Amino acid sequence: MNTLTAIGWELRRLLLTRACLYSLLVVLLLSYDILNRLIIGGTYGAAPYAQVSYAQFVTLLNPFLLIVLMLWVGGVFSERERAVRRIVLSTPITNAGYFAIKAAALAAAFLLLAGLTVTASFVFYGRQFGFFSFQTFLSPLVVFLLPPAVFVLGLSMAAGQLHPRLPFGLIPLIFFAGVLNLGLPLWLDITGNTYMFDYPKILMQTLGTGEMVYYLSNGFLATRVALVVAGSALFVWAAKRPCR
Repeated sequence: MNTLTAIGWELRRLLLTRACLYSLLVVLLLSYDILNRLIIGGTYGAAPYAQVSYAQFVTLLNPFLLIVLMLWVGGVFSERERAVRRIVLSTPITNAGYFAIKAAALAAAFLLLAGLTVTASFVFYGRQFGFFSFQTFLSPLVVFLLPPAVFVLGLSMAAGQLHPRLPFGLIPLIFFAGVLNLGLPLWLDITGNTYMFDYPKILMQTLGTGEMVYYLSNGFLATRVALVVAGSALFVWAAKRPCR
């Protein structure tokens, strides 16, 4: 079995479950609620289809997407999966190869889940506002959606290697850090909610204007790069660590 075939098999095994279907349904309903209740009036006076408003939408949705990802990762370290892993690792596949296949399938499933949610938001914007310039949303998606996912994937894989239940224990921390304004410094602002909460103040301090333009500070962009690097490093550590 080659690597792509193995990833495809793992992806199908993950997607063709009731839990995955329920997760998609819940996230879609939450995204509609956020758009229809919190974003439809715009963010900080900006139009609801402005980049600032869409960045806020992604930020509000992030905690729920990350919870689903962490639940999936937690399943990798379940008792059943550990029994399967012992059998798989008796074949020529290495520990790093095994976890790489798992992570690739998880990443693909997350991108599919996020992609369906984003597509649904595009449908909302098209029907509600007649807005179809979705290419303007590319920057908020890349900056606010992908780095937290990479970090949480790496963090959860590393946590699972330390203890099978630890990925589940991290879920409340990630969730509350993402939905509450805890005044966290930028380097702990995983989902970007603190940045968006302080957005008007950031504009005034850096650009000297209260106009709601789309602006990403160098410090915030640096934290996004740091999240990707840290998540990748944590995954490499987890893949190289001998299985328990």
